[in-house]
Amino acid sequence: MPIQPFEALRYNPKRVKIALVTAPPYDVISPTYQDQLYTRDERNVIRLELGKDFQMDDLSHNRYTRAKEFIENWLREGVLIQDPEPSVFVYEQEFVNPDTKKKMKRLAFFARLKTEEFGKGSVYPHEFTLSGPKADRLKLLATTKTNLSPIFGLYEDPRKNIRSLVLSMKSKHPLYSYQDDQGVHHHLWRETDPKKIKKLEKLFASKAIFIADGHHRFETAHNYFRSLENSAVSRREKERAEYTLAAFVALEDPGLAIFPTHRLVKAVEGFNPAAALEKMSALFEIKKIKTADLEKTLLKSKPNQYLLGFYVADQAYLLKLKSPLLLAKHMPKGKSKEWQKLDTSIAAELVLRPVFHVTEQNKEKHLAYTHYFEEAIEAVDKNEVQCAVLLRSTPLEVIKKICKLKQRMPQKSTYFYPKLASGLVFYRHEI
Repeated sequence: MPIQPFEALRYNPKRVKIALVTAPPYDVISPTYQDQLYTRDERNVIRLELGKDFQMDDLSHNRYTRAKEFIENWLREGVLIQDPEPSVFVYEQEFVNPDTKKKMKRLAFFARLKTEEFGKGSVYPHEFTLSGPKADRLKLLATTKTNLSPIFGLYEDPRKNIRSLVLSMKSKHPLYSYQDDQGVHHHLWRETDPKKIKKLEKLFASKAIFIADGHHRFETAHNYFRSLENSAVSRREKERAEYTLAAFVALEDPGLAIFPTHRLVKAVEGFNPAAALEKMSALFEIKKIKTADLEKTLLKSKPNQYLLGFYVADQAYLLKLKSPLLLAKHMPKGKSKEWQKLDTSIAAELVLRPVFHVTEQNKEKHLAYTHYFEEAIEAVDKNEVQCAVLLRSTPLEVIKKICKLKQRMPQKSTYFYPKLASGLVFYRHEI
């Protein structure tokens, strides 16, 4: 079975306040927020997921070995408890969409997911992975032998059969319930009924799973499992290591929100707004527009309109591609039409590279990112960056098509909101 219940390692609600020990995923935590989480509670999951480096660290004493020690100590102290029987967990997030200001609710469930090589089975990635994050996550996994945060997987449920089953697993009182720093309400229920779990496994038996977040963790989990083939670890540990922790959300879920990732251009030598607009006019119809109207236009536009926003020197512009035929001419060879139509692809290949000379090799120097329109405008107004290229969110159907074509989107093409919390449940290979 691609998914199964698991014996969760989790915080003991009698020993900790769950709101004080959970955190966002490690890759969205700033150094400042890391410090805040460190001081919030000495048992916060940040000490496991994103421990600090110290000057005296060496191969035998470092943030990875400290994470292992924390787990072992917290188990002895009763801060963490190991569930004795396999379970799945229902997970609900209630939030206000920052763009639309609408109240939303997203339903998920936690289970363990069988790992596999990307592109060789039923788990589909949509972004490329980087060697640095994979090496970091591999060291953490190999040392702790614990999956500390979940993969975020999407699946199709057009008849809502799985949704109905998952909703039936919600008992009257949640296991955990709290509000985080972003105002998101998190609720978690535990389900141990073998009949319901077996039905869920059966419904998932042939499902394709599209990774929304956690590409590095999924690939690392499989690589770690492969590394155990000729090792001396027990057969049971190897079997457990073939799986990783995952949370699953239906593509049809009404609370599935995707934000764009706006590109902020910085440190470009000889930057000239008038010259940049002149270059862009070769491919785009350019219209001056009020800043507030630009945001509304981008939010309400249809995917096939080929629009971008541009903000520089207190002025907003709407960029409209002159002809869809320009895509094939200016896009890299071998990319599908779906890939070519992405806002992120158009921004990269028709604006950032030809106008500002931003490439894969130098983008760390010349690009910053934000998911919020207001933050992008503010960064330009405060002269923190030179200009902003403003994008729309990537539609779910497009993500699914590109995944099935086994192509990868440009990095930072999607941002699913809100993020899954880290610290609700863990999956340990040694029990």
